[in-house]
Amino acid sequence: MFKKYIFGGIGYTEAAAQSAPVFLMDDDNTMRVAERYKEVTKEFLQKVNGVEI
Repeated sequence: MFKKYIFGGIGYTEAAAQSAPVFLMDDDNTMRVAERYKEVTKEFLQKVNGVEI
């Protein structure tokens, strides 16, 4: 089971309106969404590889 997860948020809408991925945006909402993706990816890699990142 994973502790981190992705949830809906206005950041997706803001990024979609600009036709850009959330990780390339620089406003607060999209930055929060991008940070959550990084956290989930980090946890996934730790579980798969068994290594702290």
